[in-house]
Amino acid sequence: MDEVSNVLNAIDRGEPQAADRLLPLLYDELRRLAAVSLENESASQTLNATALEHKEQADLAMAWLHKAVEAGYDNVEHMKTDADLNALRERDDFKKMLEDLTKAKKSKKE
Repeated sequence: MDEVSNVLNAIDRGEPQAADRLLPLLYDELRRLAAVSLENESASQTLNATALEHKEQADLAMAWLHKAVEAGYDNVEHMKTDADLNALRERDDFKKMLEDLTKAKKSKKE
């Protein structure tokens, strides 16, 4: 997470392209957390517990996406097509985020 902190600091300093480096770093961290979670998952877990675990990971993913957007990440097309975000696309908060970003980009062009 040190690299994420470095990128966030670069964004604060106004460095161009720093926000574009943030999302891939967050994906890497989310993948690492998911791998650790899966390693600790026992065969005796129920389907409900597994579903809850996935929901918690999705909530964490959304939290990181919100941080990336707040830091200036606005690549809507990437967010619409990246396979790593497939599990989030049906969430209302993800749809709202894309809608808000799309409106903001249109406003900037006008």
